Amino acid sequence: MKPIAGRRGLSPSRTGQGGTAADPVDHTAGIVPVVLFVAALVVLAMGGGSNRTDVASLLYVRPLLVLLLGGMLLFVEKAALRSLRVPLLLFALALAVGIVQLIPLPPAIWQTLPERSLFVEAAAAQGLPQPWRPLSLTPDLTLQALLWFTAPACALAGWAAIPRNRRIQVFVAILILCMTSAVFGALQASQGADSPLYLYQRTYEGNAVGFLANRNHQGALLAIGFPLLRVWTLLPAKTLQFARARLIMAAIGAVALIPMILLTASRAGLALGGLGIVLAAIIAPWRDIRELTGTAGRYVPLLFAAAGIALAGLIVFFGRALAFDRFLALSATDDLRVRFTPQVLSIIKAYLPFGSGLGSFDPVFRIFETEDMLRPTTYNHAHNDFFEIAMTSGVAGIALVAAGIAWWAWSGWQVFRDRSRLGIGMMLGRAGWSVMLILMLASIVDYPLRTPLLGFVFALSAAWLASAGYRPAGGVALQHGAPPVDEVGQAGSLQEFNH
Repeated sequence: MKPIAGRRGLSPSRTGQGGTAADPVDHTAGIVPVVLFVAALVVLAMGGGSNRTDVASLLYVRPLLVLLLGGMLLFVEKAALRSLRVPLLLFALALAVGIVQLIPLPPAIWQTLPERSLFVEAAAAQGLPQPWRPLSLTPDLTLQALLWFTAPACALAGWAAIPRNRRIQVFVAILILCMTSAVFGALQASQGADSPLYLYQRTYEGNAVGFLANRNHQGALLAIGFPLLRVWTLLPAKTLQFARARLIMAAIGAVALIPMILLTASRAGLALGGLGIVLAAIIAPWRDIRELTGTAGRYVPLLFAAAGIALAGLIVFFGRALAFDRFLALSATDDLRVRFTPQVLSIIKAYLPFGSGLGSFDPVFRIFETEDMLRPTTYNHAHNDFFEIAMTSGVAGIALVAAGIAWWAWSGWQVFRDRSRLGIGMMLGRAGWSVMLILMLASIVDYPLRTPLLGFVFALSAAWLASAGYRPAGGVALQHGAPPVDEVGQAGSLQEFNH
């Protein structure tokens, strides 16, 4: 059987030295950082699907992440950080914004900040001297927000610590996370509101939420499954039979994701799922499918698309398409996101240029909440993370978001424009760009990235994108005529057969 060419060639070691065919293969080399990475992912799946202050699982999630992060850092080499310069810089600056907000300021300076008069009057009414206060109005919640950074830190450190020839295993782990959460959510929905499989007390009982507490967040997680499955079909395979079997499994998985998204009852998830399908289609040319399936391969995408549409139609017919029903019943006047947006924008303006402090949205919103906004439940987030970042971190947060989006757009242009290095690393870069797009769009109507689990996935996707676009200066020279080696240590083009 003719092997796929993605397996040909030897991956260089982490020191940049090439191997020889006679060298013994150490299958355990680099396994420890992979184990630490997967352990962090499991911890987040089991308890990092919500970031509320009253979630008990965070009591063990955060300490475990700190320990795992420390272990990963032991395996990080300086050279591995070069490709992650931009994500690490943005991460460090965002962390610095929160730390600066906790520095106490003298009363003479603090009282001049916008919208502090209420607190000044409260102290004066009690006859108390004005104390030194930090910029954040809620320093305890700002500290809580800073603890969130342990999740993306683990993702970036883990990617840097894992040897290039094992980075495919990281990608597969994220794909398994998506598909497992889909199955887990289906079991929750099938058992109803009293299902013991719900991991959080505050959740959407009766809906498929998987490893998360919010149905919109689950919808976003499932939507990224489509581009990930597409990249999975492009990975090197030992035999043609395995490549064909993987293609079939990926197609079945993609079709199965459609009813799983419908079961979430998430309108955003429904729209993002459609986007995920489009992104999967543009990640790479479809000629590999024809090569694997022969002349009939041109009809394979159409066949599975028809199967997905038919399955979705059955779900709608039997009344289980909760997301579709809510989409048809959508009313802007009844959506609190739309109704409260003018007030949120006024709060943003009130606290510029410094913001009210990370994590302070809930108590600060109550200060500005009018009588007609009162509800039995709390409006604990802006349901638009871009607005909430602007409100809580001011101009600094707005600048960081703008810089991050600009880097994402430029890097995306590079990885989709570059057709000279269509290796695994480039495909991972396109997948990372796609995942970031889905999660950023989800953040317009909700707050998925505030969950440690999706924050981890987002940071890892940024690492994929950064690694794909990285070209080391004065890198290791390749033999004449040899194909380029990409960031995951694989040489050769994808799904190209040796003849």
